[in-house]
Amino acid sequence: MTPEEFRALLDTYGADLTRWPHGARQGAQRLLEDSEAARDAFADAQAFDDVLAAREPALRPAARNRLIDSILDDLPDDPLPRAPQQPRMPHMFVPSARSAAGVAALVLRPLVPLWLSCLGLGVAIGVGFYLAQPRPVAIPAQMESGWIETWATYGR
Repeated sequence: MTPEEFRALLDTYGADLTRWPHGARQGAQRLLEDSEAARDAFADAQAFDDVLAAREPALRPAARNRLIDSILDDLPDDPLPRAPQQPRMPHMFVPSARSAAGVAALVLRPLVPLWLSCLGLGVAIGVGFYLAQPRPVAIPAQMESGWIETWATYGR
């Protein structure tokens, strides 16, 4: 294992060798035995892991309440100012989703029989065109073999 690979694995997995990939552990152990720079880097990583693992002591209830009160005292009374609303005109019609659906139902509902008849006519025309297409006729085997013999005789 090279010192660069060791540092990369140290940065990735930390100083706990049990978290390292199994194949890299033996190479790391040999490098730690042979290299002073690797031991220094490993000690720095252990110190960093210790800092990350340290827990802050819990606040006493009185200190916690003072902290919460100081945060709440610093908040503004009205954090989001509201934009002034424009007055609505009572005589204007403003369409809504419900009114649009109602108008569409009034217009489209009487046309349902027309749409269904057009759909049925389209399906009937499509089936008619499909059935009107010419179909290939099966050629009996005797006729086919006669053509092959004729071609073989005169085709050269």
